[in-house]
Amino acid sequence: MLSVVIMSLAPVKTQASPLVNSLPWLHVQGNRIVDEKGLPVILRGVAIEEQCYMHLANDQYALDLHLFDEADVIELVQNWHASVIRVPIFPDLWENYPRYLEQFLDPIVDLGNRYGMYILLGWHAHGNPITGQADLLSFSNSPPFHGNPYNPNMTLATSFWDAVAERYKNDPWVIYSIFCEPTNILWKDWRPVAESLIDTVRSHNPRALVLVSGVDYAYDLSGVQNDPIDRRDVVYETHPYPGVTEFYGPWDQHFGFLSDRYPIFAGEWGYESSSSDRTVNATTADFGMPLVNYMKEKGMSWTAWILSPRWGPRILTDWSYDLTEFGELVRDTLMTTQIVVKTKTILGSDLSGVIVSVDGNPYLTPSSVTCKITSRLSARVIPQVNGSFYHFIGWQDEAGNVLSNNVSFTLDAYSMGRTIYAVFAP
Repeated sequence: MLSVVIMSLAPVKTQASPLVNSLPWLHVQGNRIVDEKGLPVILRGVAIEEQCYMHLANDQYALDLHLFDEADVIELVQNWHASVIRVPIFPDLWENYPRYLEQFLDPIVDLGNRYGMYILLGWHAHGNPITGQADLLSFSNSPPFHGNPYNPNMTLATSFWDAVAERYKNDPWVIYSIFCEPTNILWKDWRPVAESLIDTVRSHNPRALVLVSGVDYAYDLSGVQNDPIDRRDVVYETHPYPGVTEFYGPWDQHFGFLSDRYPIFAGEWGYESSSSDRTVNATTADFGMPLVNYMKEKGMSWTAWILSPRWGPRILTDWSYDLTEFGELVRDTLMTTQIVVKTKTILGSDLSGVIVSVDGNPYLTPSSVTCKITSRLSARVIPQVNGSFYHFIGWQDEAGNVLSNNVSFTLDAYSMGRTIYAVFAP
């Protein structure tokens, strides 16, 4: 298994101290997403509800719907070890809510920076951006919507990315999914549209990592084989839901075969047992676990849809973080592929607020969080704490057993809760 850079946070008894400016720019190298050192990165996490919708629904219908906040980020990084949050933006609400960025995106982008989470901004448009053709929705024109919530209009998409890419152009932890689900369009027609949207983003942020969805509700990337996107740093996105897979055909034929050449990101996936919706009706045994294993085999990044007790397929049954069958698979998969790293002194106490260099990259490491690591562990650090200089003396496991420097670990060999200590002495 390839070494991968994974962000994880250790469980703590009190609120986590935030990281600051902790994440590197990402780009594409061959079939992998890599960081600035060329180390492969696999992003795994969850999608959240559309925040403007939740706010407006609360106001218009006197509801008390949950708005995603700092406590949710802490839960995801500490107890799930997620490394990315997908944030959907409904085109109709963006167009009609003047303070959308300030009120609904800025706070989440800021939390991503503070807690070391990549934020994937997803333009949640469905349909044909050239003709405007889209599926008819029963709730279009129903408040808080003013028409099709997922309006595929190309001019609207371009204006959105102009504003967003300019606003977050200096933020390496923000990545971009340019159009959620191109539908009623062939790949040969969608490709130049995608390139135009990429150009819009890159005109403001040349370093942006961009995701491009396949056609047929983002499932089908087969057209990439002979007609790839002619831009650098592109990740191909697919949405493998059970019903879509059943209707269109096997994963290998629609996206899996590309994983040897390009990075593939499952931007949405999920299921719900005994659901009346055939698109998502499946179980862990017949769909969830096979897909998780397949994505792992292909080295795919992913965001599971959706962290909600109301929108489906549901990860949660409530906002106390009780889980559905699907949610249990998501959380367990996120947690069992991590190694948690803490720092301590030779006397055994936690070493707080230390800049730790792991594989040469510095990360702020309070006692309540972990540093970012690769499967090849090493450290070079001379921290100063209360006027005293400390130096790294080695790695230990939970029992205090000494581990040799530069030892290689296979990430999947460790179950959840595995902790490796970077030990320092004055």
